[in-house]
Amino acid sequence: MEISLRARYPTNRRTSLTLYNKPMNAVASKFRAIAKTTAVSKFSIRTSSSLTSKSKPLPDLLPLDDIECNDYIKSSSSTLTNSNTFPKFNSQNAPNATDVSIDEGVPNVIRLTGRNEPHQDLVIEDCPMLPHQIDSTFSSLFPKKVNIISSICDFSRPEADQEAKSIKSSTINELIILYSDTKLAKTIPLSLNKELLLSIWKNIKREIPRIPFLMMCADDEPRIEEPGLPHLIPLYTLLQKLIQSNPIPDLFNSDFSRNLIKLFAYPDFNERDQLSLTLLRYWSAFPNRQEMILNEIAALLGEYQFGDAPKFVVWPCLSFLYRSMKNSNSNVADIYVKIFSVHIVPLLTSAHFVSFYPQYKLLIESFLSIHTRYTASFLKAVLNRFPTTRPGKQASFIEIINNTFSKLSLSECQPLIKPLFNIYAKCASGCVKVAEMSFQIWTRRDLIPLIMENAKVIFPIVQQPLIICSKDYWSITIQNKALTVLKAMHDIDPYLYDEISQKSRLPVEEISTKQQKSWAIVARTAAKLDRGVNLGQILSTIQLMFNVQGSRNELMMNSSNTSSSANNSSPKPYLTGNKSSIPAWR
Repeated sequence: MEISLRARYPTNRRTSLTLYNKPMNAVASKFRAIAKTTAVSKFSIRTSSSLTSKSKPLPDLLPLDDIECNDYIKSSSSTLTNSNTFPKFNSQNAPNATDVSIDEGVPNVIRLTGRNEPHQDLVIEDCPMLPHQIDSTFSSLFPKKVNIISSICDFSRPEADQEAKSIKSSTINELIILYSDTKLAKTIPLSLNKELLLSIWKNIKREIPRIPFLMMCADDEPRIEEPGLPHLIPLYTLLQKLIQSNPIPDLFNSDFSRNLIKLFAYPDFNERDQLSLTLLRYWSAFPNRQEMILNEIAALLGEYQFGDAPKFVVWPCLSFLYRSMKNSNSNVADIYVKIFSVHIVPLLTSAHFVSFYPQYKLLIESFLSIHTRYTASFLKAVLNRFPTTRPGKQASFIEIINNTFSKLSLSECQPLIKPLFNIYAKCASGCVKVAEMSFQIWTRRDLIPLIMENAKVIFPIVQQPLIICSKDYWSITIQNKALTVLKAMHDIDPYLYDEISQKSRLPVEEISTKQQKSWAIVARTAAKLDRGVNLGQILSTIQLMFNVQGSRNELMMNSSNTSSSANNSSPKPYLTGNKSSIPAWR
């Protein structure tokens, strides 16, 4: 038995990515049922005739009781987990190599659902609207409104509790309007506000659903939706109104923020954003508790770094830090710096960096705009942690580097020039997105003076990789952009460009000669092992190919020399004298 990825290419050849689909014998049907039950759509099972009686039953896989995936059909696998043996393959039921199944794809959305249990519709008794003044009628109706909100409806099933959902939604909207009137809300007794807070908390605090590990890819993960979110958002709005109108320590104790931060682990993105906004309202209402809240946020980020908290907690923490930084007290400024150095910078090495990168970028830009003295040290940390794989993460790092590099002074840039442009040179041979983003630095007008000042260091590092990219890269678009960058380098300093081109010609010719000799040795070795190989024809083909490549290199060098001589013949006073006299738009 061999578990492998499904084939994406229309081929009949047997490869390690092939899945045999027919005939649907007993073993194949059992494997298909397990694959569908566990929603592991990207993994399939290839069987071969080498499966013997030593086969072992499959281990128990992760169930999906709380998750419903689009485009997947659940099937019962209760009979599979109880069986200890599987029938053997033979020549009659062996799979056909020409039958290759089609990739079913990855779900775009995961909707959290409840368990399939018998359900009885909830009955809620409606009550009249509250008066716009605090009197005996208000005091008698308000507890009934709170009881309606405390009722938990089944929002995972659209057909369930329809009448109760309608009554509950209208009650929540009525209380939102009531608490929007700050003067009236301040006159509501504390006991009634406590009852309302408990009812809201009963709806918000729920069991965190289990998400299978295979669904949580690092770069490309499906969106997770809570079916009751349209009902939960008004509750969060009501809670924010309650905090804003009644910032009373007796109502919101010091444990409120700690309990709210624990809910950052909810998988639905929109709900986490509402939790961050609610914590921000609490932050503004209680300035004396800001230091405590920041320490709790730092503790949660620390738990994530040690693997004790899920990756969902990172986005709301970053969102809260970004929103609260501009409205914080002066006595907590040092705490932000500590969080930045201890928790934010180490997130660069996180396996889930791409999933929270947009919010991370906003936080970094906001922090460095306030604390500019940390810009150079942060850029150095980014360069030291630049990923060697994962193009999505590389593209994010290149964007951070491009935005941060422009904020440095000339003196701060000097020690970072070589490692920075070494990374740009390596990215020229990366994937399309990474190569394209690495070229953007040459189009930034604010960086042209810095490049001109350090051209003698930059050009020898990047010129040869860009030439190779302009000739050998598989994408014509990237080849053209590499040529555009080379032209920009030639416009910045044509003399230095031509000097480096002349120095790099001899090593290229030597390398070409060594490669030609190596291929000739390979051809002679093959001719000794196989008498049918025409050694003379192969050697002549190798010679012809390297002659054509040498002609291309010579033609390119001659064209660069011609362009430089043409530039020398025309008077260009801005290229003479000090480099600072060159206009910035060049």
